[in-house]
Amino acid sequence: LAVKKNFFYLGTVINWGRVPEEKFEAILETLNSLTEYRVVWAYNGRPIQTKPHIYKSSWIPQVDVLYDNRTVLFFSHGGLKSLKETTCSATPAVFMPMFAEQVRNGWLAKAKGYAEVFSKHELTTENLRRVMKRVLENKSFADNAARITELFHDKVVHPLSQGAHYINRLLRYGGKMPEYFYPRAIGRDYFSHLNLDMLFIPLVLIVLVSS
Repeated sequence: LAVKKNFFYLGTVINWGRVPEEKFEAILETLNSLTEYRVVWAYNGRPIQTKPHIYKSSWIPQVDVLYDNRTVLFFSHGGLKSLKETTCSATPAVFMPMFAEQVRNGWLAKAKGYAEVFSKHELTTENLRRVMKRVLENKSFADNAARITELFHDKVVHPLSQGAHYINRLLRYGGKMPEYFYPRAIGRDYFSHLNLDMLFIPLVLIVLVSS
């Protein structure tokens, strides 16, 4: 029987050496408690002792791990790349957003039923373990992930066929796209492209009125 995997990855921006001690201990204790799973942890911090079921490395091939059918949970910050790879691989997720668009990404996945969103401000061992267990033990997350992946891959035209079409069209036109393909704006001068001419008119009127 293949051992089910959890993939724990918070991106290259997160420096584990600067994570507050109580937050780090909460993560470490939670991962150590998941002995019924194989935990793959992208970790670049100080040397630490972990239980045998945890595999740590400073670099993990994310796509390969997510597409492994033994991977049953992806814990991530919810960046755009992570969101797309979670969607494409049909892997349920727990997103703990750090900044920028990650909050929105997490809630988009949660709305579709294949992820949970976890606040970094609520990071304790009890809370983290509870949300991970909820996704791991509730089959609806895996079912929804598979459904969304099927919809995502159901294209009118296969991407390979579409790419071949555009390359062939480019070759037919001698390495340039047809004239109608290019926006007319690229032929405009810098002054009008930025609408500076439209700004110039009211400025002139203001000067004339004030004088």
